[in-house]
Amino acid sequence: MPALSEIDRQFISAVHTLMREYDISRSQLLAMLDRNTRRVIPGPTPQPLKTYLNPYTLQSIQVRVCRNLTYRAWVAEYGEEIVATWQIEPIRGRKKRIERPAR
Repeated sequence: MPALSEIDRQFISAVHTLMREYDISRSQLLAMLDRNTRRVIPGPTPQPLKTYLNPYTLQSIQVRVCRNLTYRAWVAEYGEEIVATWQIEPIRGRKKRIERPAR
């Protein structure tokens, strides 16, 4: 292995100084410098799906945002505070099946 030149030693010293200053490990530094490493940028987290059951009509809806036309009609008719109480918990293990209360 050839001896390091003065410039190489200065470069290595500067890299070690920066690693200590920014608290970066050798593997983190190599990952930053590796062109083949892809950075995963997480996308926005989706809004949770909410299920509402109208106790008067037994109609159910699933919404992510409150722009649903049926939801808006319910809010206009019954009020937002009342409609908010109609939210039900999703049934685990079943896909989008809603059990209706007994009449």
